[in-house]
Amino acid sequence: MKNFLIYASFSILAGFTACNQQSNQAESVSTESLLETTDKVLQTGKAGTAIEYNDAVVGLQAKIIQEMLVVLNLQGKDPVADLKHLTQTIIQSRDQLKTLQVYEGGLDLKKSADELFAFYQSACEGPWLKAFELYAAEGEKMSDEQSQQFLALLEEGSANEKQFDDAFAIAQEAFSKQHGFAIVENELQGKIDKAGE
Repeated sequence: MKNFLIYASFSILAGFTACNQQSNQAESVSTESLLETTDKVLQTGKAGTAIEYNDAVVGLQAKIIQEMLVVLNLQGKDPVADLKHLTQTIIQSRDQLKTLQVYEGGLDLKKSADELFAFYQSACEGPWLKAFELYAAEGEKMSDEQSQQFLALLEEGSANEKQFDDAFAIAQEAFSKQHGFAIVENELQGKIDKAGE
């Protein structure tokens, strides 16, 4: 069943982390480093630089995606409880995003992130919740029909994700150009890609 989950759910794209244009950094940024920046910025609610602002927004997404990977790969003992915890993390991330002061030219980045997080929340509260309740009730004993229903619910929850990912990526690219920094893949995207293989 795990392979079906990965197949159905991994169009997830992690936002890009920022680095100075003069940096020769070709490697991805660690998730731990990204989350440290996010926590630091959220303590005051204000980023000191455009790079910190970008990384704080992307860090909130990274917190969500880390939990999403656990849930969608059925790595926990109680998938419904894990999904409900993920939903609370999304709600908390949206609340934290609202308190983040917009850095110059960063409104579109903030708005597109909130729309993406709202999309995740609606999937978790709707079709994905139904899917995981079905899985919790039947587990590996699901019939072929139930397995198809399970997959259909996962795909329903993932429908239209690309438009939100694309809007977030476009806003992030515009913000990085405005402030003259490069964006690089964070290591979380590598984990997503590897899980989807």
